[in-house]
Amino acid sequence: MRIRNIAIFFLFPIFANAQVERLINHKDVIWAAKVEAVVGFDRVQAPLPPNLLEIVPVKVVQDNPEAPHPSPFTDHLNRLIERGALPAYADRGLTASLPPGEARARLIAADTIVVFDPETYEETVQVVSYDLLGETPFFVVQQLWLFNGRKNELETIALAIAPAVKSGSQPDRYQPLVWYKLPAPRRGLSRLKSPAVRFATHIRYSVSEEQIEVLKGKDKHLKEILVERLQAGTLMGYDQKRQPIPPSAIDDIFVQQDTIITFDPETYEEHVQMVRLEFGPIDITDFSVQQNWFFAPSRNSLQCSPLAAGPAIPVIDEYGKQQALRPLFFWRRE
Repeated sequence: MRIRNIAIFFLFPIFANAQVERLINHKDVIWAAKVEAVVGFDRVQAPLPPNLLEIVPVKVVQDNPEAPHPSPFTDHLNRLIERGALPAYADRGLTASLPPGEARARLIAADTIVVFDPETYEETVQVVSYDLLGETPFFVVQQLWLFNGRKNELETIALAIAPAVKSGSQPDRYQPLVWYKLPAPRRGLSRLKSPAVRFATHIRYSVSEEQIEVLKGKDKHLKEILVERLQAGTLMGYDQKRQPIPPSAIDDIFVQQDTIITFDPETYEEHVQMVRLEFGPIDITDFSVQQNWFFAPSRNSLQCSPLAAGPAIPVIDEYGKQQALRPLFFWRRE
């Protein structure tokens, strides 16, 4: 039995890669991409990463309800990683596999501290080890995004996850430590009512184009597909209040009226000018995403399901700095 389990462990990447290729090459899939994002699964007191907008736990089964854990989803996920239950890799391409022991060792950091004896003033150097697993509650996740042109549906599949810590050179960015490949999704484990699903979390975040690696449909990006189908009336669009956008209001989505005030440098006379700004796919740099994530620890299963995704444009202040993102509209799962 042990030999059989080891064989399955090493063959798993082959099966997984073949399945991914099959999904991408499906005749109805007109666009596919690998997407990387920073997410979290429990409510946290610390500031969220810039692109992570909201974390809302929707199902939590505590080990001990009388003494609930403050971050049970993350705690159980770290337990899977700690015991080597998921195949580990050194690279984001998932090509350089790591034995469980070496993978765990990469989550331990060493540092030196200087200690002074208060009586002799003797200086000694000590090496201190830090366990980075659980150092922050955030993870970098890899997903496969697939847009089915026949059904007008976006599917998202969680491929891999990496515990992440803040980057020393770029404080707003998170550095993945070790990549762990996730099992293929199972339909029954993406339902709140499943007894195996102990944790589920609703997440809102944004994804920039630099986080999207297009694998299929490079001639027409997802943003172009969504905009064209919305304008053609073949795709239903929704506003931020989850209300359907009527056909008569679609053109207004891509137009913004701005007021520009200028002053004559000699007379100081004020001039007010109305400017009409039109948006198109070229102006879209990001996507606003809403997903549910489901975790069944007993099955080593972590998977995601998309609720909504929308092309978004940057909101710029008078100094040219981006303040936020404004979704133009949302595709929503019907």
